[in-house]
Amino acid sequence: MEMEDISVPDMVNKVFMQVSNLIEEIKPEVSFEVKANSVIYFNRTYFESIFLNLLTNALKYRSDKRRLKITIKLQEFEDKTIVTFEDNGIGFDLATVKPKIFGLYQRFHNHPDSKGLGLYLVKTHMEALGGSIDLESAVDEGTKFILTFNKIYAEQGSLH
Repeated sequence: MEMEDISVPDMVNKVFMQVSNLIEEIKPEVSFEVKANSVIYFNRTYFESIFLNLLTNALKYRSDKRRLKITIKLQEFEDKTIVTFEDNGIGFDLATVKPKIFGLYQRFHNHPDSKGLGLYLVKTHMEALGGSIDLESAVDEGTKFILTFNKIYAEQGSLH
């Protein structure tokens, strides 16, 4: 699996551009709390897929009661980098869905575009490269995805 240093701001901008028509239509309020030089050592295709899935889910499952807010934060630690992706959408009842949330073909809302693949792929991509994903959510309040990128795992595969 090819891994490389990926500029987080550049990748997030690329993903936002891929769905620019939806961004222009929905006009979410976006808060981006990531340093301009933030880099994660990961597989580029997986990283793009993860962000695209989380962003499209936030757009699809927004609340019709309020303007969509998306917050992306990055925190660096000695042994890991944590990226949180949070929205104020329709959320989940975690007591009911948490054991199945990352399962293949699991659907929890009746959105016509829902196929039950996105969160499965996000989890698979993260775990394949030594990372993890968790979430916090509440019905009609939103969802926060916590992506943990393990620096020790990355260093084992890195030549730099």
